[in-house]
Amino acid sequence: MYDNTTRTLREFCRTQIKNQQLKEFKTISFSHQTIGVDKIGVFYIAPEQWKERLSIAKQKAQFDELMFVSTCNRSEFWLVQNGNLTEKNLCEFFSALYPNWETSQVQWAVD
Repeated sequence: MYDNTTRTLREFCRTQIKNQQLKEFKTISFSHQTIGVDKIGVFYIAPEQWKERLSIAKQKAQFDELMFVSTCNRSEFWLVQNGNLTEKNLCEFFSALYPNWETSQVQWAVD
């Protein structure tokens, strides 16, 4: 999540519960078990690019909050959004977050 502050997961969840937004909390998760070790690296984002890329993607997909968690074997996107995620939201999100991806790669991530 990038909103000009650094928060721990505990603080994030407390804020969401306090604001009664936890019901709008969604997770998009990719792991070595679900997509394979050979593909997990496509979700890597260099730390110096987090601020710009996550901010743009959050705005394009119209997410209220966004948090990116990445390890050697998984990448997760935790987000808050009013309403349901749509294919359009997800395509806009992945296209903005990974601007060098081809349409087929975006569609693969959405599917």
